[in-house]
Amino acid sequence: MGIQTTMASASFAKLIALCCYFYLLPPFFVAASYPIEFVYQFPNGTWLENLAVRPSGLILTTVLSAPTLYLLQPGANKQEARLIHNFSSHTGLFGITETTPDTFEVVATNYSFATGTALPGSSAIYRVRFPHRYSAKAVVSLTVRLPVDVGIPNGLATLNRDIILVADCPKGVVLVGDTRTGQSNHTIAEPSFAPPSSLPPGINGLKVHGTICSSRHLAKLVGPHHA
Repeated sequence: MGIQTTMASASFAKLIALCCYFYLLPPFFVAASYPIEFVYQFPNGTWLENLAVRPSGLILTTVLSAPTLYLLQPGANKQEARLIHNFSSHTGLFGITETTPDTFEVVATNYSFATGTALPGSSAIYRVRFPHRYSAKAVVSLTVRLPVDVGIPNGLATLNRDIILVADCPKGVVLVGDTRTGQSNHTIAEPSFAPPSSLPPGINGLKVHGTICSSRHLAKLVGPHHA
C-alpha cells in the first residue's frame, strides 16, 4: 500500500510540474485556438487519404475507396465536392504533392482493402495541372510508371519540380520518380524506414524542407534525412 501511495504521489508531482511548465511557457509556445469550420461531409464508407491546398485556398483531396480526386471550397455558401478527375484504370489514390504553383502529382494504384496490398504493376504517378488560379478543371497526364514490385506507394513529396519522392510502406523504402523521363529506377533505403515488428506498415508520410526530408511512420516519427 505504501509503495502504491508513493508512486501515486510521484506521478501527481510530475503532473503538477508539467502543468507549471506549460503555464510558464511564453505565449508563442502555446498552441493558438483556431476556429473550426465545416467544409463538406462525404458519404459513409468514403476513405479520404490525403489533402493538398491550392494557392487559392481551395482544397484537393484524394480518395482511396474510389479512384477520384475532389475539389473543396472552404467558406462557400453551397457545400459541395467537385470531381476533378476519375482515374478509371485504378481503384484508389494515395498521396498528392504540389510541384509548381497549381500543378500537382498524384499517385494511383489498384489497392485491395481485403488484403491490404496493391496489385503488382498497377501503380503510377499522374500530373494534375490547373490552367489558372480558380480553375475547377484540370489537365491530367501520366508522368511516372512505378516499378512492378512496388509495395504500397503512399506519401509523396516534391524534391524539385522534376523529382518526386514516394514512400513505399511495406518495403520501407523511398522511391525516386523522375517526371522528365517517366522512370523510377532509384530507391533510398534507411533502417528507420523499415516496418517495425509491432506495426507492419513502415514509412508513410514525407515532407521536404530545403534539402532535408522528414518522414513519418504510423508508429513513430523518423528523420530528418538529407535528400
